[in-house]
Amino acid sequence: MLGIAIVHAAETAQATSSGGIGALGINLNAFLFQVVNFAILLFLLQRFAYRPILDMLETRRGEVNDSLKKVEAIAKREKAQKKEEEKILNQAASQAKIIISESRDQAKSIITEAEMKATDRAKQLTAENEARLNREVEKLRHELKSEALHYIALATGRMLDEKVDSSKDGALMKRILTEAELEQKKNSNS
Repeated sequence: MLGIAIVHAAETAQATSSGGIGALGINLNAFLFQVVNFAILLFLLQRFAYRPILDMLETRRGEVNDSLKKVEAIAKREKAQKKEEEKILNQAASQAKIIISESRDQAKSIITEAEMKATDRAKQLTAENEARLNREVEKLRHELKSEALHYIALATGRMLDEKVDSSKDGALMKRILTEAELEQKKNSNS
């Protein structure tokens, strides 16, 4: 309705003046019609394409930040556990010194036993912490990769206005990510 009113106004303006923009060989009606069409198209794209994609990307950025915070928290826990291990080793060493002052023979066996226990405990705690950290990191990487594949597939499907079936889509995304990882490793080794 607005477009028709603008076109009518343009016809009236063109009929009253034969000079101006008409003298340049530009059809004012067609020009105004194109401007209105462009404005409508811009509004529709902004409303239904750009804004939802930007909102989705912002949501994903928040999820990635949360994942990174979780990884940092895990690293902090590991560091605290290593300090605890050092504290246990220091306590074992101080206990060993007290025992040495009481009796050399008895102290040697106690020191050896305490060091073995502390070392075993430290190794056990380290192994448990590394295994737990590796599981968490691998889980987060898997989740991140799966979500990235999903969002890439959605964005690609929207951009192409055609959705590839999920098996082809997943295989294609995995192949692209594998190639990207290999190239990144190659670049980091160089």
